[in-house]
Amino acid sequence: MLEKGTLGDQTLRVKNRVPKTVQTLLFSATFPSHVRTFATKFAPRANEIMLKTEELSVDGIKQFYMDCTSEQQKFEVLVQIYSLLTVGQSIIFVQRRATADSVAARMTAEGHKVTSLTGTHQSGDRDQTFDDFRDGRTKVLITTNVVARGIDILQVNLVINYDLPLNVNGEPDVETYLHRIGRTGRFGRKGVSINFVHDRPTWQKMNYIEKALGRPIERISPEDTDEMERVRT
Repeated sequence: MLEKGTLGDQTLRVKNRVPKTVQTLLFSATFPSHVRTFATKFAPRANEIMLKTEELSVDGIKQFYMDCTSEQQKFEVLVQIYSLLTVGQSIIFVQRRATADSVAARMTAEGHKVTSLTGTHQSGDRDQTFDDFRDGRTKVLITTNVVARGIDILQVNLVINYDLPLNVNGEPDVETYLHRIGRTGRFGRKGVSINFVHDRPTWQKMNYIEKALGRPIERISPEDTDEMERVRT
């Protein structure tokens, strides 16, 4: 809401016009500084209920990681996953827009129905891309964090972190990781997330996320598909 122009100010004006006796509830999946500033204006002296980070992980999602020897092998492993697994719809998250376009082009060349969605796309193009994915006309969505939050598609049963999410300081972003993997396992269903790890720094970042969430991220090879299929059924 706060990212949509003047909606924040409009909401405050509406709130100021309702009776003072009206009970006000404000919910946000995360509370970065600009959201907290707005919350203080919107509901001053409010009682706060905050979940601990380790309580936020989605229990219905089985988390895996796969060892890759290099950036190049990440794509080779990606193709292998889609040749072995039965996937309904899936989302592949990358860190950079150029990576999204490159992976989308290469997967299309491999015969997969994919589309990419990044912040550089025009609003109308983004809407059409998302509609195609939501309606099942495309099966794989390759994207940056632009759809990490607030997108609910029941058929998504696999999320791949081609690149782990990092903040502006290059540190592992636990909240964004949660939002990413939360695109699968919606509405009580089970899902699978797979993280690609290609060097020691990447492994250390994933290990940080694992410890922060207090949930295991299990190592699995591209050939070991039985466990993932069992979890999703």
